[in-house]
Amino acid sequence: MCALYCSLHQNLPHSLRFNSGPLRRSVLQNRRSRQCRSDRVHTAASQQRSDHCLSRRALQAELVAAFAFAIPVCDCSAEVESTSPAANADNELDLTVTEKVFLDIGLCPEGLRSDRTLGDASAICTDATPLGRVTIGLYGRLVPQTVANFSSAIKAGIYTGTLWSKVLPGEYMQAGQQGSKRTGAVDIRLPESVLSRNQEVLSSKSFRMSHSRPGTVSLSIGTNDDDPGIRQRPGYRNTEFLITTGPGPASALDGENIVFGRVLQGYDTMTAIQSVPTFRPFNDRVSSFNKLASFLKDERADRVRAKWGKPLKAIVIMGAGMA
Repeated sequence: MCALYCSLHQNLPHSLRFNSGPLRRSVLQNRRSRQCRSDRVHTAASQQRSDHCLSRRALQAELVAAFAFAIPVCDCSAEVESTSPAANADNELDLTVTEKVFLDIGLCPEGLRSDRTLGDASAICTDATPLGRVTIGLYGRLVPQTVANFSSAIKAGIYTGTLWSKVLPGEYMQAGQQGSKRTGAVDIRLPESVLSRNQEVLSSKSFRMSHSRPGTVSLSIGTNDDDPGIRQRPGYRNTEFLITTGPGPASALDGENIVFGRVLQGYDTMTAIQSVPTFRPFNDRVSSFNKLASFLKDERADRVRAKWGKPLKAIVIMGAGMA
């Protein structure tokens, strides 16, 4: 290779050889010119970055100094109010707690008793492990009819012995689904004297309250998963309710469910409920196929999705009453 190069180099005219005077000077001048342009660009960019960093540091120093004198030390144990538009709108509503109710929660080792027989009155375990109590304050001035129905249902024992039908950690947990009392649902044969027809579900004013805080209690309208055949029964009364679990807002529930209270005590119990394993899709691919099937109006997709979040162990409302 070297011999070939030397042969070619010797056969070139003198003016075209690299080590010849004219060609060498031209190449070196081009190199120096490109290097100078590169140095100027690099210097300008470095100066711009330096100026930007100095400006940003100066702004940070001014902000720190301003906040140090303008903001007092806060008590981090106090509740932090949200400044979102939804939260500000909520502050204009009458959220006076007029009544308090409690729910005692227990956990069974399995969903339904494996030793149940056909003649058993209930397929739910009778020796549930207590998880704790959840105390709820009701907004009787905000939605009086919804609160009156919920209080009547509590006093009548409608929820006692029923299950939490859906638990979505980080979103909400839901109870009060109607069906067979034997399997832990609210008995569909509700006496009309207990629950009146709730006209507030027809008023847009009832849906103004947002789900911006953990522990928000709502009458399930948009998230209601009662069987369509049950909802179409004459005299149907909705008994399903949900509690948001946080930590962030559940804005997807806004405008579709009627907020009628908030959790006052029992957040540790809610945490225990969320730790119970639930039925969910195996992976994101299954979720994507379900969304596609739902978009194509396949009713089977909705039926399958309705089971997502169902606890694999029975979470029982062991007792309920006025606090």
